[in-house]
Amino acid sequence: MRAVASVLVDTGIPLGILPAGSANGMARELSLPLTLPEALEVIVQRNTQQIDVVRVDRDQYCVHLGDIGLNALMVKYFEKSGIRGQIGYARVALKTLYYRQLLDITIDNGKEKLERQAFMVVFGNARQYGTGAFINPDGDLSDGIFEVVLIKQLSVLELLKMLFRHRPFDPRKTEIIPAQHITIHTKRKAHFQLDGEYRAKFTA
Repeated sequence: MRAVASVLVDTGIPLGILPAGSANGMARELSLPLTLPEALEVIVQRNTQQIDVVRVDRDQYCVHLGDIGLNALMVKYFEKSGIRGQIGYARVALKTLYYRQLLDITIDNGKEKLERQAFMVVFGNARQYGTGAFINPDGDLSDGIFEVVLIKQLSVLELLKMLFRHRPFDPRKTEIIPAQHITIHTKRKAHFQLDGEYRAKFTA
């Protein structure tokens, strides 16, 4: 698989967000109300906030979080399950872990190439998934960069850090790389999702 991601700033496109998804991660990230009447009121009042957009492979865009690997596979199972909300995510989590795959990854930021193995690669424009896990705790929607988060080891302690944010990640298990432009290669086929929508399983 080959994916190219770069951050776009000052696009000037207004976007209204209605929390009609299963986890509503972007609405939570922006502290928007989670009921439709209140969310519509925010739009009507034209309360705006400027944010970056991450462009992926020229014609796809990500405003929240996208990833390759483990979570993208879970999103695929979740979409097929037909069960919405947190219960739906919980039911597919064990199946996802059973079929987990360690990916051989090359990350090229134009200055250096990094060779890594990881279960998951995240394009982090925002900080948290709608499930409440802070996968990218230092993320800022408006700072002109995004973060590449590599989940190199599956760890209960690292998961607890994501859920409660008490301590920094262990870089041996969870590595965060700031970027404005990257190219990612994986040697094997890899599942891919953007903003909670499963896209495909790409080849190298």
